[in-house]
Amino acid sequence: MEQAAVLHRDLEWDSADLKSPQQLVTKVDFEVEQRIKEHVSEQFSTHAFVGEEEGVVGNSDAVWYIDPIDGTTDFVYGLPHSSISLALVVDGTRKVGIVHHLQSDTTYAAVRGEGAYRDGDPISVSTETALDRSLFGIGFSRKDTGDRTLRSAFEYLLDETLGVRRYGSAALQLCYTADGTFEGFLHRNLSAWDVAAGTLIVEEAGGTVTDFDGNATEQTLLDGDIVATNGNLRGGTDFLNSS
Repeated sequence: MEQAAVLHRDLEWDSADLKSPQQLVTKVDFEVEQRIKEHVSEQFSTHAFVGEEEGVVGNSDAVWYIDPIDGTTDFVYGLPHSSISLALVVDGTRKVGIVHHLQSDTTYAAVRGEGAYRDGDPISVSTETALDRSLFGIGFSRKDTGDRTLRSAFEYLLDETLGVRRYGSAALQLCYTADGTFEGFLHRNLSAWDVAAGTLIVEEAGGTVTDFDGNATEQTLLDGDIVATNGNLRGGTDFLNSS
């Protein structure tokens, strides 16, 4: 992960391409993803990969999910909220999650059953119980146009919480929930490489993660509809039924 972070700083690039509506990509994305694969393969030669830029490589019950720049638009525009996200899923279960915040050179990590850490120090979710003293992160894109559940939840949180923040990196906002900066984070239509690491970090920090219907199976979470909270809020995720 440290080598990948150095690549982000050192690689020269002068343009970003539009790979799909509202989705930028740079040559840094491709180079970093490839370098991560090479480094991991030196240690785990039989493992497979699912990367945002190059898709599926290999066939194994142990799969690494890679997002070389989560928050590429923020990265391109010099905004301080992008990250590298890397997760190991074995037999469909998230086992390891690592998220590196590029601009602050901070690394969040978790191993199932062993807690969550920021730069090696243990972290835990907020103990806040009151929604009106809570800060939330949210994500949305044009995919979510007309999504009444997400729109209603957003409006409710704007009215009932201290505030709502939207940054480019879902993985990073999950880590902000894990370390107590946020009381929660919600987003629809994410990909497995966006959430595999961050959701494990939230859980290992003592928080809860479900989809918008309250389901929390491994496959449900990897499907990418995410509601993460500190697990302490009175009323839980009642804001999803606010319409």
